Amino acid sequence: MSKREIKKFAIKVVIPAFNEEKHIFKVVNAVKEKGFNVLVIDDGSSDNTSSEAKNAGAEVLRLSRNQGKGKALRIGFDNAFKNTKYVITLDGDDQHDVNDIGSFVEKLSWGYDVVVSRRNLKEMPFLSKSGNWILTRLARIFFGVKVHDTQSGFRAFSKKGYQKTRWKSYDYAMESESVAKIGLNKVKYCEVPIRTIYPKKTKGTNWFDGFKIFFKTIYWRMFPGTLVRK
Repeated sequence: MSKREIKKFAIKVVIPAFNEEKHIFKVVNAVKEKGFNVLVIDDGSSDNTSSEAKNAGAEVLRLSRNQGKGKALRIGFDNAFKNTKYVITLDGDDQHDVNDIGSFVEKLSWGYDVVVSRRNLKEMPFLSKSGNWILTRLARIFFGVKVHDTQSGFRAFSKKGYQKTRWKSYDYAMESESVAKIGLNKVKYCEVPIRTIYPKKTKGTNWFDGFKIFFKTIYWRMFPGTLVRK
């Protein structure tokens, strides 16, 4: 399938969002302008995230309560893959540049099943950079996955790639879990560089989340059978 055919017929962009009324309209609108259908998973927001996303032209699936990024994305992917062949996901807080979507489409057209983004770590806050470096090294040592940024939420999946990397984690550990499954299940993957914007106040993983992901990664290495797709 060519790059044009993939973009026109086979891709849906899935965006998880929790209390992102300030950003979600801009993000959805920018993606729509690129010609993609958008599904926003409102993870139990208490603000106007759902209405803002709908106003921008997105299909919205609203969860009754906050269930965590991993669970929200899994629900979104399961829904999207009922009628599409590829899914691209990016965050709803305007930290990703939608102009980079073309790089993911190109890699999908080359036959890769998972495309992982690579941020410029020099621009990353120190604590985030340190934690990311540790988790990325563990992914290489434990699972043989040679990527430079295991925690970036900007990714693309074929249906086959998702089936082999479908995560169980409800929280931010889903990024590391899916990377571990790339290695254990021999998924065809690659990475692409992206631009990332860091506002003064950010959500995402904190030091406590980082520790949980660290220990989960060790657990997955000790008990790889819990991750290997049967």
